[in-house]
Amino acid sequence: MKNKLKFSALLVSSCLVNSQANAVDIDLTIVGKGTVNVAENSVECKESCTINNNDQVNTLVPSVQDSGKFLGWTGQQCDSGNQVVVEQNFNLIHKAPSGAKTLSAADIDNDGKLDLAAISLFNGQVQILKNQGDASFNATSLASGLRYPTAMDFFDWDNDGDQDLLVAEYTSKLIKVYLNDGNGDFSHQNDISLGGAAVYAIAIEDLNEDGLPDLVVSSFSANISGNLQTLVDSIRQGETRWYLNNGNDDFTASTVLSNTAAITLDVHKNQSLGSIDVVAAEIEDGDIAVYRLNNSTVTRELVANGRGAYGAAFSDIDNNGHMDVLSTHYEPSVAKLTYGYEGGSFSGETDIMTFKEGVTATAFIDVNEDGYLDALVSEFNSNDFGYIETISYKDCVVSSSAATSVTANFSEETTPEVSPTPPSPKAKDSGSSGGSFGYALFALLLLSRLRSKR
Repeated sequence: MKNKLKFSALLVSSCLVNSQANAVDIDLTIVGKGTVNVAENSVECKESCTINNNDQVNTLVPSVQDSGKFLGWTGQQCDSGNQVVVEQNFNLIHKAPSGAKTLSAADIDNDGKLDLAAISLFNGQVQILKNQGDASFNATSLASGLRYPTAMDFFDWDNDGDQDLLVAEYTSKLIKVYLNDGNGDFSHQNDISLGGAAVYAIAIEDLNEDGLPDLVVSSFSANISGNLQTLVDSIRQGETRWYLNNGNDDFTASTVLSNTAAITLDVHKNQSLGSIDVVAAEIEDGDIAVYRLNNSTVTRELVANGRGAYGAAFSDIDNNGHMDVLSTHYEPSVAKLTYGYEGGSFSGETDIMTFKEGVTATAFIDVNEDGYLDALVSEFNSNDFGYIETISYKDCVVSSSAATSVTANFSEETTPEVSPTPPSPKAKDSGSSGGSFGYALFALLLLSRLRSKR
């Protein structure tokens, strides 16, 4: 927590504040049709004003009028936020050779910028994408011809101060270890076997705090010779569990989180709760679930749901100290955000973008270096890795002691609601009703589309 805030007041008829001496101002400009309220007190601004009080934190909450829209904050960047505003464009980062499946992010060359590793499924290739700092990435091949690489995670595996990479090779039932030379260049060190488990998803964390990296994996048997629906229909013996590192890359099976197959996993050490949280994309039921391990107790919370739940990643996208979840869902193809709350709970899911092709990968980095984390996803069949740009926080949290000047931007015009025109009457025919036939046709087309993709 930063120094306690103080504000001095500029009283205007539409800004209900109390004057206090020797205070720092929040100069608020309102553009368009909307109001701003301060969540911690009774301040309300219906037009541009200066906010004043002694609260340590002031959360500026935008409120639209009629059917208007909040467009985001400009001026000085808020210290943090509650939720985010995203741009409705999918921006290309990298074209995969064949099947844009998975992303993982870390600063691999210690230059302060997050880099990426990307899996191209059908040619078994792992590529390293070094962040150039200008929203572009330099791609090099780490490995090719791998036998169905499905997942990966960065971690300082050899404890030498840089980020190494582990890749799950599903067909061979191995986890391949690639060590970083400190400059972001990798070499294959060795392979890890977990007692013959067919590992599909993987994440890394020191579970028991013994200084050795442990593994949480999801393993199952499945037919991977067909499309994605073939894989899902054939899943057997699904299990997600922790494996403890005994040293020398020897592991012992430990806590079972679930007997459900996960396509993607991510892990977060929750310091405030003293727990280890794992988010799992469980494709059979379409669930994005968070498993919380506290001592020996495992709890499960459903944070999102959608047909073909495929990708899941943790990060604090709104910088408010609580982990959020980015998830991708294959069909209907959509990316979602679920926001974390105090005490480890989660909000309801929010759709942030829909896609034509099935979406798979998930990651968070600040692609354009503007101070906001962006949501990274991929369109599998289009071979596109890209990002959804975060342009602002939704609620603006001001916790700094310096004078602050921000602008709340709303749409200038409200859009009146128009009653839909009733459809023209149509002659009945002797077959099924048009509504029933349309629904059935839609379902068949949807199923056909899903079965045509991996």
